[in-house]
Amino acid sequence: MTGDLMFGYETGPPYFDDLNGGSARGMIAAADTLLGLINEQTIVVPGHGEVTDRAGLQIYRDRLVSMRDHITAAIARGLSEDEVVALRPTEGFAHAGRGTDRWVRIVYREYHR
Repeated sequence: MTGDLMFGYETGPPYFDDLNGGSARGMIAAADTLLGLINEQTIVVPGHGEVTDRAGLQIYRDRLVSMRDHITAAIARGLSEDEVVALRPTEGFAHAGRGTDRWVRIVYREYHR
């Protein structure tokens, strides 16, 4: 059971409590830890979304990394927070919307230091 570490596409990006130390780095590290603890026979139950397996968790983790990489690349190009949100770096992973935009802003601020 992954709890809020793993969300399905229909529900949006994963929630983390950024105001109390939660971060995209931590989410990726937690996914890496889980991947190291399970095997191909393990049933993975996300906090939201469809039951999956190790391969599904790997895809999810890789998508987190991809979104992070898109955001950090945009930061390196000098894009503002609003410009990065407008790029929709979560496309194909989480539906666009206020919660998704908030998530992008949180990740932007995490890496724009």
